[in-house]
Amino acid sequence: LGISVTRAMQVMPLVMPVFQQQYPNVTLQLTESGSANLEELLRGGSIDLAFAALESTSPSLAYELLEKETIGVLAGRDTAVAKQTPSGTALPLEAFRSENFVSLTKGHSSRITQDKLFRKYGLTPNILLETDALEVGRRVALEAGACMLLPNIYIDDYCGQRGGAFYPLKDYENHRHFYACYRKDEFVPQYARDFVQITAGALNKQQREDV
Repeated sequence: LGISVTRAMQVMPLVMPVFQQQYPNVTLQLTESGSANLEELLRGGSIDLAFAALESTSPSLAYELLEKETIGVLAGRDTAVAKQTPSGTALPLEAFRSENFVSLTKGHSSRITQDKLFRKYGLTPNILLETDALEVGRRVALEAGACMLLPNIYIDDYCGQRGGAFYPLKDYENHRHFYACYRKDEFVPQYARDFVQITAGALNKQQREDV
């Protein structure tokens, strides 16, 4: 199973207790990487199943939606935007033109979206830190008065406790969502199909509880 480290932290504790009861003799092997890298590994046959934030566009892959994502900007409490605008307000990316940013490295879904948006709006912000770990980037942005472009699913109580604010991007339709994907020409065993269904159910339950 290919999955990002941050998503694995969210998904695996929810899913494994249920999956283990149904399939006590199945051992899962994780390959942890960014979503874009996982798609390449899946197409190349290095992994059999990927949970990744992708656009469902590859003709050789089958996609099952696990969770929709909203893209926005996490802003630390010391940013000008956070001081002036209530969290949850939809803002255009241009509103963050003068802010410092923290960025994920290439190979992550959020980085692909970020690069496209920066090019579209002609933004060249100062990048304080580039990291492969979303959790590192998130914490640095919150403490260093910087911004980070990321999906809404990574905004939790910790962000609020540290005074952070999250702003969904205005006039932007996200096409990258969290999918289970596998090669169309490969047989998918029942335990793998059940793992996907258990994950989808767990995420749906978590969404309802968070509302």
